[in-house]
Amino acid sequence: MKIYSQKDRDSSKIAIYLNGDRKWCGFPRQVLQDKKFKRQLEDCFEDIELKNHTGGTLEASTWATLHRIEKTNPRVFRNLVKWNAIDPRGAVAGKEMSLAEAFEDYIGRVFTSPRTIDNWNQTKRRLISYFGNQKTISGVTLLEMKQCFAELSKRYAASTLHKDHKNVKQLWRECSDNGQIATNALAKFSYKVDRQDLVARKEYVTAAWFDAALACIQSQQQRALLAYYRWLGARQNDPKGDNWEDLELDRDFPRVLRYDCKKKRKLGWCPIPPQAAAELRQWREQVIAREGKAIGPIFPWLFGRSSSRGHQYYVRRMNRKKVPVWDSFFNSLRASRSREIRALENGRKLEQLWIGHSEAVADLHYDVANCDQDQKFIEDHYFEQVCRQPNSQTRPQTESGQTPEEQKKGVA
Repeated sequence: MKIYSQKDRDSSKIAIYLNGDRKWCGFPRQVLQDKKFKRQLEDCFEDIELKNHTGGTLEASTWATLHRIEKTNPRVFRNLVKWNAIDPRGAVAGKEMSLAEAFEDYIGRVFTSPRTIDNWNQTKRRLISYFGNQKTISGVTLLEMKQCFAELSKRYAASTLHKDHKNVKQLWRECSDNGQIATNALAKFSYKVDRQDLVARKEYVTAAWFDAALACIQSQQQRALLAYYRWLGARQNDPKGDNWEDLELDRDFPRVLRYDCKKKRKLGWCPIPPQAAAELRQWREQVIAREGKAIGPIFPWLFGRSSSRGHQYYVRRMNRKKVPVWDSFFNSLRASRSREIRALENGRKLEQLWIGHSEAVADLHYDVANCDQDQKFIEDHYFEQVCRQPNSQTRPQTESGQTPEEQKKGVA
């Protein structure tokens, strides 16, 4: 194997010899500037040349490099398959794969989202805790998997195992299609869960309970952030995408161009209830007094190291004041807001616009709870006025006063 740099081009070619024939694989030059990856490429192609000449199974490290090539340079990977240099059906063709190897191979090839990778790794850990590290994927029978889920159901919620069931079915189907296992032993594996067992039953945090918790917090930034979570129904990382430029606090009915961290986009204009607006105004005054103007992220604390365990900041202070702490700290605040908005007229549609999830998701995750009647009266009165405003649209507008979609249709 030799690497050739091409003059006047931002790419290099790697020559690989298969059965006496020289084949060319092109890579961007900047990729080969990574010395560690360059060494991995050299080892990978040398192993491919050796096994192509002598026969045998490719090393696991070779497959790890090939999976990276498949993601970053799929054309090279397809050529290696076309030249019969590698078997595309799995990481260790001809060798029994353990459960851990099968999960790691599939996760590494298919997923890029950190959230999805973390969910799959949790499924992997739960299965390995039952089967052990030495269990091969082809050695798992339907009966053993049923016994595994029966045992795990004693320790984990039904909603958790419902996700694990989908992941397991998906993995076994993929391994069967790729030839990593001869037959799909879990083709008829089912794990039925009643709908009420899937509902998370997050606690409803009343206005009085929340006010008692807010009174435990001295920092105005933390007070504003906690109010943001409760009264706007934000996820824990949603406020990271919101800047002072997205806030309009001086209107009769304040609003914010809210960010959705899960879909990585702006939700649109969402009204800010008076409880949150009051805390945000006080926080803005402190920022202006210290910095001279309010620009950039609304809550810079979220970008610090301590924010990774953010709920503990609030829990410790609530415990000192002997204020009861609700379960699923951030999720319960979001669920409480979701229930209150659903109680409004046309609330199911408003919930999609202002909270950011579909009706089906809300039905699945949030049970029905009786909202605080005093709070419901305040919400009805406030949002009735909000919805009557001429600029109460939830999508951002262009300078012409139209939404981007309306402007596009007008031009067409």
